[in-house]
Amino acid sequence: MRAGLLYSLVLLTASALDSWGPYEVKENHRVPPPWTRAGRADSYLNITLHISLIPEDLGALERRLVQVSDPTHRDYGRFLTRNEAQELVKPPSAATSLAQGWLSTDDAGMEIASQHGGVTAVRAVRWSLPARLHDVVESVQPTTSFFHIRPRRMRRQHPDTSDNADLNEVAVEAVEGAGSLIDVHTIPLNLTVNDACNATAITPLCLRTLYGTLSYKPQVPGRSRMAVVNNAGQLNNRSDIALFLATYRPDAVAGAQSFQDIGIAGGANQQTPATPEQIQTGAGREGNQDAETMLGIAHPVQLTTYTIGDVEPPFTPDLPTPTNTNEPFLTRLDLILSLPDSDLPSVVSTSYADLEDTVPLSYAERVCRGFAQLGARGVSVIMGAGDQGVGRDGKCFLNDGGSLRPRFQVKFPESCPWPVSRYLSEIGDLHAGMFNPGGRAYPDIAVQGFRYVTVWNGETLLVDGTSASTPAFAAIVALVNDALIASGKPQLGFLNPWLYSEGYKAFRDVSVGSTSGCNTTGFPAKEGWDAASGWGTPWFPTLRELALQRRFTGVRPWYARWYL
Repeated sequence: MRAGLLYSLVLLTASALDSWGPYEVKENHRVPPPWTRAGRADSYLNITLHISLIPEDLGALERRLVQVSDPTHRDYGRFLTRNEAQELVKPPSAATSLAQGWLSTDDAGMEIASQHGGVTAVRAVRWSLPARLHDVVESVQPTTSFFHIRPRRMRRQHPDTSDNADLNEVAVEAVEGAGSLIDVHTIPLNLTVNDACNATAITPLCLRTLYGTLSYKPQVPGRSRMAVVNNAGQLNNRSDIALFLATYRPDAVAGAQSFQDIGIAGGANQQTPATPEQIQTGAGREGNQDAETMLGIAHPVQLTTYTIGDVEPPFTPDLPTPTNTNEPFLTRLDLILSLPDSDLPSVVSTSYADLEDTVPLSYAERVCRGFAQLGARGVSVIMGAGDQGVGRDGKCFLNDGGSLRPRFQVKFPESCPWPVSRYLSEIGDLHAGMFNPGGRAYPDIAVQGFRYVTVWNGETLLVDGTSASTPAFAAIVALVNDALIASGKPQLGFLNPWLYSEGYKAFRDVSVGSTSGCNTTGFPAKEGWDAASGWGTPWFPTLRELALQRRFTGVRPWYARWYL
C-alpha cells in the first residue's frame, strides 16, 4: 500500500469570498487503487503547489510540432529555441496578473486525504478556485495527481537456481557462459548474432551485433550527445561502469571517466562507496545500467547524466512515513526545460512511469506539453512502456469509484497522444471494452530487454524489462544522429510522422507472441505494426540510410518521443 494524506483546496476566510467571489470545484479525480485514504493531515504540514496557467493559444505548440515534424510539410526541419518554445505556451499577461493578485491575498488554503504501500503523499480528490479564475488556471499540483515514479526492477534468480543461491554467482555463471563465445579484444569482422549472443546474458557485443551498429564508428561524437536522467537516489558509479566496460567493451573504458554529470537542484552523482542503506534500496543500480548500456553501444558519443536532487520539500519528520512524493515528475520535467539549449543532448533515456489513472487530465496535458517543449529544442525522449504487458494480473480495474470493471492498465506519460488505428481492425472485438481504441497506441518499436548484464556495487547482476531496452535504443538513436550531423543535417527529432510513413522499413517485424497480462492473453503480435511490438526491432544500417535520405529545410533539431 502507498500511504498518503489527501487534501481538497478550500476557502479559509470570508475576506476572500468578498474580494474574489465564490469558490467552485475546478477538478475532481478519484483516488486510484491501490491508494487509500489515511485521514486528515496535521495543520502544520506544508506542501509546495505548482500552478499552471492556460496558454494564450493552446494549439500553437502542437501545430508547430506537426509542421516541423511532417516530412511533407514545407517547414519540416525548422526548429525552435528555448525562448521560442516558451513563447508558444505563454499565458496572456492579463491572466498572469489576475492569478498573481489572487495568490497575493494569502487566503487560499487546503483541507486534506490518502496512502499506498509504505509511501505517504499529500493528495486531493478535488480542488477549488474562485470562479473567475477557472478560465485562467489550468492545473494546481500536486493535489489530484497520484503519479508515483516506478524505477527499473532487478532480475530475480533464474527459476532453475536454488532459493539460497547468491544472485551475483548466478549472474557470473551466466555471463561466463556468454563471455566464452568471443574475445572482445579481437572481434572478427564477420561476427554473426549466433556467435555474439547467448540468451543467458545479454552484453554490449550482442546488442551491437543484433542491431547492426558493430561496424559503425562515430564521426562527430562530441556533437551527437546522449543523456540519461537520474531521479533522486540514482547514481552512475564510475568505478562500476569502468569495470563493466573493461570486461565487455574494452575500447570504451575511458567513457567511464569522461561522461559529463550535471547536477540539478542540488543533485550530486556520488562516487564514494555505497552505504548499507543504499545497498538495501539498490541506489545506483538503475543509473549504472543506463550508463553501461549506452556507453557499451554508442561510445565515444558523449554521454551526459542529469542527476536531480530532492527538489521538493520533505514531509514533517514526525509523520509516520516521511517519504517525499511531492509531485515528482512535472517538477523534474520543468527543471530539464529550464536548462539552456547548449546543455541539452540530442536524445534522453528515461525509464520512469506510472499508471494513467493516477493523474487527472489537466496534469496529463501539462506534462505532454512539457515534452513538446523539450522536443521543440531538439531533444529525443525515449521511454519504456512497462514490464507487465497490458497490466499486472489481478490489478486491472477501471478507476470509477469501485465498480471493479476490468480494464487494461495504461502507462503514463507513454499515453501522450499519437493514435494508430489499422491494427484495431485486424483484432476485431478482441478485449473490447478493456481499452480506449481512440487513445495513443504504443509501443512504437521493440528492443531486446531480457537478462542484461549490469555491474553494480562491484558485482555482476542480470536485469530485464523495457526499461533496460530504453537506453539501448537511445544509444542507437544517438548513432543515427551522429551520422546525420556528420553529413551536415540536424538530428532526428520527432520521428513518429517519418516512422509511420517510411521509417518503419528500418525495423524487422515481430509477429509472434503477445503482451499478456490482466489475466488475459493481451494484445497479439501481428504482421506490421501491433500493440505488442510496434514496428519491430531496429536495424541500424537501414535506419541510418533512410534518415540520411530525409529532406531538411532547417538547421536546428526537433523533437522525438519514442516508446518501447
